[in-house]
Amino acid sequence: MGKAPKGDGYPRHNKKTGIWSQWLDLGRDAHGDRLRKRVTGKSRDAVKAKITELRTQIEKGINVRAKPQTIADLATTYLDTIDVRPRTQASYRYVINRFIIPNIGTLSARKMATSDVRKLLMKLKSERLQRQGPTKDKGAPKLLSGNTIALVRTVLYQVMELAIADNLRDDNPVSRAPSIAHDETPTRALSDEQAHALLVALKGDRLEMAVRLLLGLGLRRGECVALQLDDINLEAGTLRIDATMGYVSKELGNLYGPPKTTSSERTLSLPSRLKSALSWYLRQRELEQKAMTWPDSPWLFRSIRSGGKLNDNTLYLAFKRAAAKAGLVGFSPHSLRHSTATFLHAEGVPLVEIASVLGHSNLDELTRYLHTLPGEQRVAFGKLDDRIDRTSPEWRSVGA
Repeated sequence: MGKAPKGDGYPRHNKKTGIWSQWLDLGRDAHGDRLRKRVTGKSRDAVKAKITELRTQIEKGINVRAKPQTIADLATTYLDTIDVRPRTQASYRYVINRFIIPNIGTLSARKMATSDVRKLLMKLKSERLQRQGPTKDKGAPKLLSGNTIALVRTVLYQVMELAIADNLRDDNPVSRAPSIAHDETPTRALSDEQAHALLVALKGDRLEMAVRLLLGLGLRRGECVALQLDDINLEAGTLRIDATMGYVSKELGNLYGPPKTTSSERTLSLPSRLKSALSWYLRQRELEQKAMTWPDSPWLFRSIRSGGKLNDNTLYLAFKRAAAKAGLVGFSPHSLRHSTATFLHAEGVPLVEIASVLGHSNLDELTRYLHTLPGEQRVAFGKLDDRIDRTSPEWRSVGA
């Protein structure tokens, strides 16, 4: 049996408890005081194996004297230190409190293995959850979506990166766990006929103007409810986008803040019909304020209950009501943004201009917003047929 390094001591056996123990020498602190860690086990070999493992960790720079932390401890610290948008933090807090802490919160952050992550993800794939909020499904609970499970994996990965940064371990067990495929539910654009049916169904709805802006300017839902009166300049015929707003939680309510990206800040030209519609809406808004005896408010679209901020879920429900009335299935407010891009593209507007309208800086992002309208393929092949015929007379003849 080899000698222990100087200062480590030797395994000792407590006959009364049956436990073996040994002191591991960790050098001295800044004041010159000796630092040691007591290691215990059920046998001499178990203690020596732990000592060997600790020495390996020390060589890797892991702080073996750090206070033991559970996944729950680390996840709580993570939530307190991340700098993200409030709505994003609310999503992270939800998956941590709903899925991570209840399932693996008591595990040691230092000892959690890839197998623990794999078991968690497999369990979540079979878990059923009743959706909450104004858009909840009244039917039976549904299986968790792939997007939700993928978000759990992403958040857990970031939590374990914090463990590495704190020198609790030198690897991230989540990186070796299987990745989760996101749900493939592509957003569809409306056809001309469907857009017409939606606009007819919207007639008389209090939020008709808001839905018109989603379709006519390609606004995001949060951008639309964040609009204020001074964002509208009817004289210049412009509408300014420089903020977004969304419901975060019961505690935080609707939060108003900067848009999704810097490229999302933009000033859009109002086409004549939207400009006229907005002029009419502003007059109706003033009449409504007097009738409801509301105080002045900067918001373009207001809550019917309080006259204050409009919840973006209220706009979602207004769209769904109109869509159901128009017989449109499988569409969301975001479908209108896709429709804007698709209609502009069909009219021959350059991609750079479409990206500017939507507030995208990257043209690659734009491709998922462009859809083929009914009949466009026939027209496209007709143009191709004409082009080849003009340049090659042989195109009209078949055979020798």
